[in-house]
Amino acid sequence: MPDFDVVEFAGSSEMATALIALGYPLSDIVKQFSGETRLQKAREQAEREVVERIRARNSMPAPEGGFGQADMEQSIRMMTDEQIESIDRAVRSGKRVVL
Repeated sequence: MPDFDVVEFAGSSEMATALIALGYPLSDIVKQFSGETRLQKAREQAEREVVERIRARNSMPAPEGGFGQADMEQSIRMMTDEQIESIDRAVRSGKRVVL
C-alpha cells in the first residue's frame, strides 16, 4: 500500500489506535476497518436514496379528496338532527363509529 499513512489511519479511529497499541497485526486491523468503511458508505448511500424518495413523494401534488368523498358529504347533509346526535353520543361514550 504505497499511499497508506499509519498515523492518519490510527487517528481516524480510537478503536484502530487501541488495536495497534495492543499489538494486533496492522494488516488485520486495516482489513477490519476497510470493511466497516464500506458498510458505512453503503448505509449512507441507502439513507440518501430513502431521503431522495421521501422528497420526491413529498413534492407530488396532494390528491383532491378521496374516492366517494362527495357521496359521504351528501349522506351527512341528509342526516336528521336526531341521527347526528345519536352518533355524537356514541362517539362521546367511546364507541367506534363508521360512516
